[in-house]
Amino acid sequence: MTHRFATVVALLVSVGGTAWAEKHITFKKPPAPAAANNAGVAPTPNPPPSPPKPLPPYWIGVNIRPADSTLRNHLHLGDAGLIVQAVAEGTPAQTAGIKADDVLVEATAKDAKTSLRQLDDLIKAVNAAGSSPVKIRLIREGKEQTITATPAKRAAAVE
Repeated sequence: MTHRFATVVALLVSVGGTAWAEKHITFKKPPAPAAANNAGVAPTPNPPPSPPKPLPPYWIGVNIRPADSTLRNHLHLGDAGLIVQAVAEGTPAQTAGIKADDVLVEATAKDAKTSLRQLDDLIKAVNAAGSSPVKIRLIREGKEQTITATPAKRAAAVE
């Protein structure tokens, strides 16, 4: 309300009383201003969430995380290294002999070597192999070794 309008309303209320003012004066709320971004443009509504990505068809059954820089430096791995946190029972990884705390360094599938820097690198290598064996170079208790795992098709991906 502007100052002048408030003065007029106060004068009318004092002359006619509160009951008269409530009966004869209607106050309209101004419309709420539209939310604006820094450019002065009303924001667009958020787009609907995208559907979840389908799981890759092949897997070996490990829970991994990237190795930190201290461990990579200690083992002279450069920027590669995925630490196995857990191996699921009855999976290709368990059958191949992969164990928790192994550091996965490289995967070779169908003669294509992949340096394992992040989870996606292992997923791509495993799925490139399909149901063919994947050679995984790893470090266990400071010693390098190579293990062969044959990926399995996920139950949801079985046709």
